[in-house]
Amino acid sequence: MVRSSGQFWCIYIGAKKQLGTDLHSVGVFWSWYRMYIHEALDIVESRFLTNLPDSELQHADRLFFQIEQAHWFYEDFIADNNDNLPHFTLKQFATKMFAHSDMFRKMQDKCMSLFNDFSAYRKKIPVFGCCILNPEMTKVALQCSWNGKSWSWPKGKVNEGEDAYKCAIRETFEETGFDASYHCDEEHFIAHYEDQKLIKLYLGLLFNTTYFFIFIDIFRHPLL
Repeated sequence: MVRSSGQFWCIYIGAKKQLGTDLHSVGVFWSWYRMYIHEALDIVESRFLTNLPDSELQHADRLFFQIEQAHWFYEDFIADNNDNLPHFTLKQFATKMFAHSDMFRKMQDKCMSLFNDFSAYRKKIPVFGCCILNPEMTKVALQCSWNGKSWSWPKGKVNEGEDAYKCAIRETFEETGFDASYHCDEEHFIAHYEDQKLIKLYLGLLFNTTYFFIFIDIFRHPLL
């Protein structure tokens, strides 16, 4: 939590907010059911990977986007609610899943090369977000990563059929709970490259210095 001049400006974005009633109920159920790792991997495999068409298995980006979704679900709704289950990085989770799953076992020797291809691809994907400033432009809203190790702008990747501005507004809302559409427009932005990745931030100015808002994530474990 950050305080400035007696006012709250940026609130630490926690990782324990529910993403809808059904998923929240699932998390509550798994909090008292002592699950083993093979059961957890069965659950995420059936939910995210079992019905993938063969064409998806041939492309590292498509395959690992699904594995990434499975990983987030495992971390958010299973491992967080079972103290006996380990937490994994994406690389560790992918290795476990390739060893566990019958559909991936024949590809197990390709796991690391596919992961490295995906990591290289992901570093080039442009991201869009918002830079929210107070009227004096002396304070800025940042979000903390779910593991508490870094701070950054609220931002993310476009969904299919979504333009850059709508992506920025959506990602900012998902990661902070703040609707930036009343403060930003498509004409005012800053953009820069980190290696080969474009980062574009639409500028938003709050209306007055007494504005008060508690920033809190709508989705669990926002990732940068």
